[in-house]
Amino acid sequence: MKINTSYPLQCLPAFLLLSLCALTSCNSKQSHFHATDEIQQLMHDYRTAWKAGDNTQILQHLSPDIVLFQAGKKSTPIVGKEAVEAFWFPKADISYPIIGYKIAHEDIGGSNKIAYYQGVSKLTWYTLENGIAKDTTLSVSEFTNILRNEDGEWKIYRIMFNLKDPNYSRQSEAQHQKKTSFYNSRPNASFLEGVIRTGLI
Repeated sequence: MKINTSYPLQCLPAFLLLSLCALTSCNSKQSHFHATDEIQQLMHDYRTAWKAGDNTQILQHLSPDIVLFQAGKKSTPIVGKEAVEAFWFPKADISYPIIGYKIAHEDIGGSNKIAYYQGVSKLTWYTLENGIAKDTTLSVSEFTNILRNEDGEWKIYRIMFNLKDPNYSRQSEAQHQKKTSFYNSRPNASFLEGVIRTGLI
């Protein structure tokens, strides 16, 4: 596996968010979402597969149309399951097994076609090179995953996350910077569908 970063939904440029919110009623009240348990189970199984080092099961939870967004102005998204597989699991003598994967501030919502799953993730992983383990690392990220219902089965469709300091918490962040309404608001289903239709995610 390669460890990298990507922008969460909240980090899309403000002018794009303004335009999309105007088109999709970003602040409207979200209707009751009935697939919360399914999404929670899917993401639980996904994390379990990572901790078990089960590449097949990890990929099983991804849509064929998966897009993994990377951070940085020069970075380009990784498009398609085969490309993501090659990026995460390169044929090399070095790998990055995950031994801990915890989620805080879990938030789920959406429609019967599109859903979001977001929060703060804490990954504990180490470098394994030529059979020698070293350099245990904690990675903390704000993340947003977009999921799509594909023939009655939820799949991870977009992955976006932003790496934070290991001591990061939302509470401490709130004490150091002024939050905008975009950061605090929950994306509703129509907003996400509008974003996807534009090709932004």
